[in-house]
Amino acid sequence: MVRYLEKLVVHAFPDSHGQKKNSSYLADGKYGDLNKGMKGHWTYIQPVWTTHRKDAASYVHVHIGGKQSGKGQDYAKGCRCSHEYRYITVSKKSNKKIEQVKLVEKQIPGWQHTRDLNEGRGGRYLYIAYRFAPDEVKKVQDLKMSLKLLFANTGGKQKGEYKKEVTVNRGFKAGFEISTEFEVTTEASISGPIKVFTGSLSAKMRAAVSAGANFSYEKHTKFTETFTVNLSHPMYIYQMAVTGKWGNEAFSGTGGFFITDEVIAEQ
Repeated sequence: MVRYLEKLVVHAFPDSHGQKKNSSYLADGKYGDLNKGMKGHWTYIQPVWTTHRKDAASYVHVHIGGKQSGKGQDYAKGCRCSHEYRYITVSKKSNKKIEQVKLVEKQIPGWQHTRDLNEGRGGRYLYIAYRFAPDEVKKVQDLKMSLKLLFANTGGKQKGEYKKEVTVNRGFKAGFEISTEFEVTTEASISGPIKVFTGSLSAKMRAAVSAGANFSYEKHTKFTETFTVNLSHPMYIYQMAVTGKWGNEAFSGTGGFFITDEVIAEQ
């Protein structure tokens, strides 16, 4: 299973024994102390990993300045340049995701690098180097179609009309962003299941169901539609629904609604 970098946590200790508390700290050779030679606290970087690509970091940032902030532990704590605060953060707003990370004194060809962690305070060159995971190619899996009956009027001998409000769903529920890639891939995948789903229906019903398979690729919402119901005429309001997985993440969505004068048998 692929793992991705989620964040980098800086730990600071008043003595050198802190390094022995966790073997996962980043180190360039045997030197993982970011304050080496600076007469400050012993500070180390601990990577935190995740198997969920959506939670993964895209870039690593080093912040150097004269103001304290809420960006975590100052890795220059106690050093002789204590008038400056130094922090390490990550950002996640990109499709690129970090799969490998190192602490290095020399930049590595083909890797991304932060600015020099010791910039402006002397000492050795020190960088956080990282590499991106291959671009993820997701597929739509376990696609299932169904019809939801929103309203039914069987018709009969009664006469008259009335207004009926019906709640209609639109869009998709998912734990990920509804992207153009998702829309194009899902749209291409739906045609096959729709043919299977409508295979036993009459031509009239096939046309109605196919029209209802017009999905809106946006975040899920609900709205109300008002219909005029003739008590003597049969009227059935259906909505197409779909469930599936985008990669390993589940989703559900609803298509357009449509009206028929016939009951559609459960498929």
